[in-house]
Amino acid sequence: MKLSFFDAVNTFLWIMFLSAGYMLWKNREKIKGMPRVNKNKFLTLVPLLVFIGVFIGTIFFTKATSLTLLVTLGILALLYGLCLVFIHFKPYELDYKNAKPIYQKICGLFGPIVSGLFAGFIGTMLKPLKIPFAVKIGKMNMGQVYLGNTITAFYAAFFAIVLHVFILSNQ
Repeated sequence: MKLSFFDAVNTFLWIMFLSAGYMLWKNREKIKGMPRVNKNKFLTLVPLLVFIGVFIGTIFFTKATSLTLLVTLGILALLYGLCLVFIHFKPYELDYKNAKPIYQKICGLFGPIVSGLFAGFIGTMLKPLKIPFAVKIGKMNMGQVYLGNTITAFYAAFFAIVLHVFILSNQ
């Protein structure tokens, strides 16, 4: 499409924002059925953590060269490909009921920051790496992890779009 890397990242952020918004709309009943504590976290703590990550990632994005972005995308493509080849979920892994508490806290705290950082920097959320970690190692429920990542993606894409437009228009 003859876009620069910077334009391609911003285009992908719009795609991620719109698709995450659609998935949230499609899963609105599940979101309504969430425990109040979880809803409060997704309305307060998660956006704050995502914004911090997006802000830092956007600074990296504005300083990055096309070569840096190309190398980063190449490494991510290799990692994503390796995930497709080597990580397969067994049926019982998709419906864990008792997550390991320490991994749940790690994913809940660092997941939004990492998602925001990479959304701001390269326009991706690292879902193919984060979800297997949460499910395989943390024994977290796939549906809950995926829904949480979708909410995080929505915030991350929105904040990245706003910051990219604001910062890039002031350069």
